[in-house]
Amino acid sequence: MDAKDIVDMVSSVFTPLATVIAGFWAYYRFFKGRLYKPRLVLAISAQCLRADSANYLVCTIEMKNVGFVKIDIKKAHLRAVVLSSTPQRTVLTTRKILLAHEWLEPGGAVNEQEAIPCTSHSGIVKIEFSVVTEKSTFRATSIVAVPPVPSPVSDQDPAISD
Repeated sequence: MDAKDIVDMVSSVFTPLATVIAGFWAYYRFFKGRLYKPRLVLAISAQCLRADSANYLVCTIEMKNVGFVKIDIKKAHLRAVVLSSTPQRTVLTTRKILLAHEWLEPGGAVNEQEAIPCTSHSGIVKIEFSVVTEKSTFRATSIVAVPPVPSPVSDQDPAISD
């Protein structure tokens, strides 16, 4: 047996083995990179309610883990900003939310509501919901109109005066 026969024999064994190993590696990397990646679906909606002559924004927050891995929640914030025609925007509030939730299992969902007082502001309000995980940041927004609060009506009839 000469060197060429030995190289051919080794090559005929290792070439199919290397092909199979490369195929498994590529398959694993494809699914590891695609399926086992954090996937959150966020939704937020808001409506304006009036109580005690004040406006309140009631925000409904929904978060679903549609991926195949547990997601560790590092931070979650809710922010309300009054939009105006000028570049200056008024921040109503920025608050931490989902404080009772440190993680979300695959297929899990969380629903919460927050009330934001809007006593002195009216107009268009943008609600931003963000969740920070170990590797990603997820965001959802909603826009709601807040009507002006009517001025208090006095008990006296203006037509009756002394």
